[in-house]
Amino acid sequence: MITKQMLRDVGVSQETIDLLDAYPTAFRQIKTQLSKSPRETWLHWIKWRLIWIFGIYE
Repeated sequence: MITKQMLRDVGVSQETIDLLDAYPTAFRQIKTQLSKSPRETWLHWIKWRLIWIFGIYE
């Protein structure tokens, strides 16, 4: 199971984690995807998924 701490460990900001808490379905989809993916694809997938879902740009 992917936890909030694991997301922090791969570089997801607290603001983003708080935003995901506001959208539990998206968070659940991300956790499901992460649990199926090799670690090296996590950041790439999170980045593009968040851009798609929330329109977040750095």
